[in-house]
Amino acid sequence: MIKLTEAYVTTEAEKKAREFSDNNNRIDKNQIRKFYDDFKLIEKKIDENQDASEEWFKNEILPHIKFVKSKIAYSAGRKSGNKFLVTRGFKEYMENQIDLIQSMSDFKTFLLHYQAIIAYYTYISEVENKSQQQRSHN
Repeated sequence: MIKLTEAYVTTEAEKKAREFSDNNNRIDKNQIRKFYDDFKLIEKKIDENQDASEEWFKNEILPHIKFVKSKIAYSAGRKSGNKFLVTRGFKEYMENQIDLIQSMSDFKTFLLHYQAIIAYYTYISEVENKSQQQRSHN
């Protein structure tokens, strides 16, 4: 079960975004977005089903959500140059979060958290990290 709390969509998400944008462990923003897009396609299937029940979700949707773990593992095992596409830390965190999803409510809450991570990640990598680079060049 995933509980919607202010911290889950703010401070916890920002902490993870900082971890994922760390210069030593940076993940390409496109990789983070790719998995989010996978989840949004799954969400669309839920939204299109007027009669979506929890049983239907568990039987028809949850396996697709759990399958994203294998896509993340694939990216964690692939390299671009000398760097893996996603870090082991990202893989482990996402697997743990996906394992917590048991209901439509959990999934919707997880999506809010993931969206917040992307938002913080974008800000940190585009604004904060660029400001630090400019200071170090001066």
